Amino acid sequence: MSDPDADTSPERRYQAPLSIYVVYHPQTPESRDLANALFDWFRLDQPHGQSGGSSEAGLPIWIRARVIDSDEGPQAKPQVSPPIIWDAAELNVLVLLVDDRMAADRRWRLALERLREEAAESPSTDLLLPVAVDYSLYRLNFLYEFLNPIRVGEPRPAKEPEHPPVGSEAAKAREARIHSRSRLLRRAVTEAITRELRTQLLIEGEAAESNQPTSPAKRSYPAPLQVFLSHAKADGTQIAEAIRDNLANLSQMRPWYDANELPPGYDWDPPMSEAAKHGSAVLLCVVSDAYPTRHWCRREVTLAREPRPLPLPADARANVEAWTVQPVVAVHQARGSWSRPMAQLAQVPHVGWPDDPERVPDRVADVVDRLLLEALLVSFYRRFAQLNATRPTLLEGKADNRHLVLITWIPDPWSLILLLGHLRQYADKELVIAYPGHGLRTAEVDELTTLLETMRDGTDETRVHLISQEQLYVDARERGEPFGLTVAMSGGGGDDDLEPYGTGPRHVDDLFTRLARRLLGQGCTLLYGGTLGIARSNLTMALIETARGWKNQQSRAPVAPATRRKAKAEDLDRTPFINYSTWPHYRAISLAQKADLTGVCEFFEVDPPGVDPLSLPRDPDPESPHVLRMAADAISEMRRLTSEHADARIVVGGKVEGWSGWLPGITEEVLCDLEAGKAPIILAGFGGCATVLAEYLQDPEAPWPAVLSFEHASHSPRLRRLFPGGFRDQARAHFTRLQVALERYRDQLHGDADWPFELERELLLALLPPRGASSSLNLVHAALAKLAKRRGPAAPTS
Repeated sequence: MSDPDADTSPERRYQAPLSIYVVYHPQTPESRDLANALFDWFRLDQPHGQSGGSSEAGLPIWIRARVIDSDEGPQAKPQVSPPIIWDAAELNVLVLLVDDRMAADRRWRLALERLREEAAESPSTDLLLPVAVDYSLYRLNFLYEFLNPIRVGEPRPAKEPEHPPVGSEAAKAREARIHSRSRLLRRAVTEAITRELRTQLLIEGEAAESNQPTSPAKRSYPAPLQVFLSHAKADGTQIAEAIRDNLANLSQMRPWYDANELPPGYDWDPPMSEAAKHGSAVLLCVVSDAYPTRHWCRREVTLAREPRPLPLPADARANVEAWTVQPVVAVHQARGSWSRPMAQLAQVPHVGWPDDPERVPDRVADVVDRLLLEALLVSFYRRFAQLNATRPTLLEGKADNRHLVLITWIPDPWSLILLLGHLRQYADKELVIAYPGHGLRTAEVDELTTLLETMRDGTDETRVHLISQEQLYVDARERGEPFGLTVAMSGGGGDDDLEPYGTGPRHVDDLFTRLARRLLGQGCTLLYGGTLGIARSNLTMALIETARGWKNQQSRAPVAPATRRKAKAEDLDRTPFINYSTWPHYRAISLAQKADLTGVCEFFEVDPPGVDPLSLPRDPDPESPHVLRMAADAISEMRRLTSEHADARIVVGGKVEGWSGWLPGITEEVLCDLEAGKAPIILAGFGGCATVLAEYLQDPEAPWPAVLSFEHASHSPRLRRLFPGGFRDQARAHFTRLQVALERYRDQLHGDADWPFELERELLLALLPPRGASSSLNLVHAALAKLAKRRGPAAPTS
């Protein structure tokens, strides 16, 4: 697999613009922390309480933290696992986090050298970025002599433990160091990728204008990025100059600052307009009190934000075009004077400027990082639009009078109105405007669509549709009516479960958030078994926050006064999310948490079956086999209930080792589904137990996976704690039941007998091979749409 948004299965039909791989040693905590920080940065992770709030899908990023022996013979060098699929993306970026363990391990050294050799031979463009996590990088001359490394500050002192006690001075020092090194790393990597992508876009633009294919020989050393500093001289100069003066210390970017760029005695309009419109990589607006009142300030930001056509490849579809704007970041500082906001800056990322001078250096660094990120995102979206425009299946099944417009920014009223002005020639066509990312909130789409239709004043045949580019590959008939299904979501997994497949817990959390938003938008109710605060990577909380954000946005959707109904107390009973929590863990959920989530999340408490809840111990002994058996029974009952209550289940990731209960969680949930007469939707592309199951189900001749045998599980400390209570045979029976059920299900998947399940067999089989997130999401969407159609119209929601 190469990126979370491209289909990398054998039948893959297109290249992604970019794949980022972070290579690190799994036994080095600092390297893993740096890798996680990069993931959060490039996947646009939101602060707590805002999860799921961004439409933007972020950038494709995977990890490589395993080395295996090559199957090419004894003389072949070891390789990272999974191997890099070099032709899956136009640009592969490998961030090599080189530490002492990696440098001291011969197999890792050979694997790194193999990566450099493969990159040199691959048909794609490849950028290797060695990072000096430890000074031992400089001993690896096969990297250091050929590749300029990224330096991220002082490494961990030799006397400092890798796992300092929580709350200790060493832990605080470690946290501060990781924070500092993460910022240096993300800044350098972001700038390097942006320069490479912009160079590629320049080459593609020249090729499009000359109607000639891209020539690899034209590639050149990437030029430095330029930042246009837009400010009002009356009250914005101090901030603009603080940023200008620190750019060279923090990055390799160069400022475009009028006082330094415009020679006296010459016309300043042409160079300033050219730099603001497309000569710079990104525009920074210092929005002071005077800024909206200045003609030149308004002109600069208007030039940057006004849509302009994006050159497309010669083989682009005839009924497709693309438009772009300049990336813009705003810094604002209000000084007490009344002013009005500018419509051009409605969707632009902005941040306040501190009054405290001691906080200025940190804020300058934040601004520089965001400038780089916005420049990178727009560069990526531009190339993504160019590639989308060539896809032969882009408008499959759509009417001939539709015209597709791909845009490279998150839409806002001002830019969309200007865009419609450029599209007057298609007044007789139905317009589909597709923006990057995985979908705005329903309320946001409704508001913008109402504006577009009011401005266009068309008929049903000339309507305007606003969709995400991810939705382009969902059949229009499946985007219409809500599903109204109850969907159980099964996932999770730790680093050891997921890293062998090139993923981590953050990949599963990220995919679940996208799934949740897609399903909530289709009127589904989500079920998930897990307790707040129990899991280290708390997927329960992430899903709840996604549901909260969706509920809040839904409640603000525009409704005609005549049809608006008054809120009722019973409305709070219809929650978008139901959390199943087992004894004794549900006791950790406080009354305040339940009250805070009223109307968002219903809590369903599950006790061990056959046991009087009043007899359950208030303070159970966690080492008692009897208590452990009751806890395992409660988990099994929870999984049975979710299978009983759900119309369908989606399975991603999952623990292979270290699970709780009688069986690995994913496997028992799948077992309960099959025993309830329902086929699970298993996504194989993200590793963990789901991939183990998918590999077995995909191959009719595959043996039963050893990791799912009782013999393997009997070595698990968690399961062995049940044995002194005489529960060994009971544990074995669970594994036997699992194997019998899955063997039968595999025969049904590949056999000719009547299919006994409601979900379509072909779609379930299509999801078993590894796929990227977008492809998986669209297949899940299709499967649930067909299930909903089979079930009949969904009940109306409040």
